[in-house]
Amino acid sequence: MQENFELPIKGHYHLDVEEFEQMCELLSRPNSSPIFKYLNKFSKMETSFRNYMFQSQLRPRRMKYIKDKFDKHISEIIQILFEE
Repeated sequence: MQENFELPIKGHYHLDVEEFEQMCELLSRPNSSPIFKYLNKFSKMETSFRNYMFQSQLRPRRMKYIKDKFDKHISEIIQILFEE
């Protein structure tokens, strides 16, 4: 596989959907360091990406889009349940 790429491949990572979303959120943070810095540290550990984020200074957060949708739907549910 490496002969098909000009850049050297350092590792292969398996991420589930939740971990992929966490990595995307990490990439979208303003003023964040390049993802390669985190992946280099992660590749030396034998843990999941989710556990790595909890163990490091990078606390997982929801992406803004998902957080906004969640807040909107929770508000609607509260309105339906308690304001009628």
